[in-house]
Amino acid sequence: MTEDAATHRLGEALNHLHAFAATFDAGAYVDEASALTAADLRLILDTLEQVHGIVKAAPGL
Repeated sequence: MTEDAATHRLGEALNHLHAFAATFDAGAYVDEASALTAADLRLILDTLEQVHGIVKAAPGL
């Protein structure tokens, strides 16, 4: 997979995860065993979105 294709695929995967995260209330557990909450997942996704934006803006880093 090329870098451009991987970057595009990451964007698609992030969109899918955002849709999944939206199905939970902020304080709800996404996974009780790990105590991962929807708020935790959204924080992780927001951070990954920032990284994705950097990669898109400066390919080849």
